[in-house]
Amino acid sequence: MIQLAHTSDAPSRRHDLAVRSVDRWVGRILAGPAGDDFLRRRAEFELRELPDGIERRLLDLVLRAATSASGTTASTRALLAWAGHLEGRGLYPWAGDVVDRALRLHPGHAEITLHAARIRRKAGETDRARELYDRVLAAPDPSGRLPRMARIGHALLEASPEARLGREIRRALGEGDPEAAAVAQEARARVRATQGKLRGSLRDYLMAAIRYDHPVDLGRIGHDAADLLLRHGEIAAARRVLLEVEAKGHPGQVDRARARLRDLAVAQSDEVGARRWSDAPPTSLVSLSPGRRSGPEAKTIDLDRVLARVERLAAPRPDA
Repeated sequence: MIQLAHTSDAPSRRHDLAVRSVDRWVGRILAGPAGDDFLRRRAEFELRELPDGIERRLLDLVLRAATSASGTTASTRALLAWAGHLEGRGLYPWAGDVVDRALRLHPGHAEITLHAARIRRKAGETDRARELYDRVLAAPDPSGRLPRMARIGHALLEASPEARLGREIRRALGEGDPEAAAVAQEARARVRATQGKLRGSLRDYLMAAIRYDHPVDLGRIGHDAADLLLRHGEIAAARRVLLEVEAKGHPGQVDRARARLRDLAVAQSDEVGARRWSDAPPTSLVSLSPGRRSGPEAKTIDLDRVLARVERLAAPRPDA
């Protein structure tokens, strides 16, 4: 059984079983004959047994959409929200099963197919992911946005994707799609991070943040960049990045940034910082402790200097 990260107000095994049970009953509603009252009542009963939390709210959304008269569109949106939550928890096989339900409701839908390909790639199902990306590339899309995303996904299936991601960044910018360039740049940042390339990874994260325009994207990149900096012992730069997330991120990411700032202050015996962030919520995710600077990139990062260079690189050229 796939384990779901449990909420703090419920024992792990009981919560996991309950969430899985609700998901199973909802899946049977979507696959079964319309108007099956027994399935609906059983799913509602299982749902009431769940503690309040994100899983209960999302599954309630899926259940209401599945049993409403609003057609398949509402069910599809609810399923994609549920799949996105599972993907965010790293539960890729389960998320893939959920998004496959959405695909069965809308066979051939290129955007849902792209979503499914990404999840299968993250699950390590290379052949299935490649097949789904190829379907997206074959589907008509006058905007070119979905094929661009599929090419980025294809690049990430390669053993050494860094060079191809660079080409996709340049291609997306040449086609006037800075968001697709940001997606490729964020992906390259993660690749470079696994290779220990602190400065190259940090530049990619920061440039992607400039090209994105949504708080959720900015917050996600900020936390990833803070993880990178802390692994390399760059405490001051990590704190600066977390302060940016606290100021500009999505509410959930802001709470996590505040908690990390508090924990970092405590770890550094920073009494002023610990008092400043004392009202932060409990840390719900494991935060990285500061590492030690070592190796060829051991010099302290000047975040202002890096950011100024990134902004110059990201600025439109006068002849563009």
